[in-house]
Amino acid sequence: MRMKFKVISPKTLAKLVAPLDKLGARHCTLRFSRHRFYLVVKDAADATQVWSHAPADLLFEEMLLESSHPNSDIALSVPTALLHRAVKSMATAHAVTVKLARNPTPVLTMTMVAESKAGARPVVIHHDVPIRVLKRSAIDELREPRMPWSDVYVALPPLATLRAMIDRIKAMGATHLTLASRHGLGELRIRAETPNVQFETVIGRLEHARVVDERGQDAGPAPLATALRADQLAEVTVATADFSRVLQCYVAHPTQVVLAIHHQVCAVVYAHLDAPDSPPDDVGRGGQAAPNQSESVLTYYVPARIM
Repeated sequence: MRMKFKVISPKTLAKLVAPLDKLGARHCTLRFSRHRFYLVVKDAADATQVWSHAPADLLFEEMLLESSHPNSDIALSVPTALLHRAVKSMATAHAVTVKLARNPTPVLTMTMVAESKAGARPVVIHHDVPIRVLKRSAIDELREPRMPWSDVYVALPPLATLRAMIDRIKAMGATHLTLASRHGLGELRIRAETPNVQFETVIGRLEHARVVDERGQDAGPAPLATALRADQLAEVTVATADFSRVLQCYVAHPTQVVLAIHHQVCAVVYAHLDAPDSPPDDVGRGGQAAPNQSESVLTYYVPARIM
């Protein structure tokens, strides 16, 4: 097995990694393929799953991938905190090379060349991040959840505004909150309560995300995923702490964040980092991010909670 490449977009890579550190996940999975890079969290303590992806040629160049996998894909389990620390240090580097090595156990070696403060000879920095190489069978089992149609897709307001509301809910001691909306309504309702306090707010003038098919073309209005009446709100109750951690994706500076509500099943949050070739509000059929090959997306699956 061999892997080596140069990082050409450290900022985008940092945007993908930073929210995972905020999520509190101890380990994440990196999957490298010739065309796309995937970063996955499935072992978060709150059961929230994160699936992010970006075009390989947006992040890397001169990629060498050799493995027993039919497509030469390579997947690694990596400590999230150590990965985040190493990627952060890339910010001031003008050359970054990453390769698989042994020291003496398997490591992901990152070599960075940066200018010294004195302006003399360049400074070379090495990071050896311990890894566990996943078997071929584990790579094939690494699949993003296939969700049925969500009942509503709505573009979230600025995350600073939403985070302030969630902080108020946390401060009053509410362990759960309910997110509700309806297709075409253009608003998001947030409810929470404790034995002594009830909280409800309505955020209006929100845009509904376009629904696109597998070819990236407009597929028209989404059919209802559940047997909801036309005037019935789709809603899901989630843990306040779960949703608060998801909103930490603000550190990635997303261009738009879309919330999908699947009635009483889960909430799915899509944080679009960039979309040079199409509008950032596209969501694919079946609740998946639109198949825009030039886009980087963070996708959070937040399970419903029973109060």
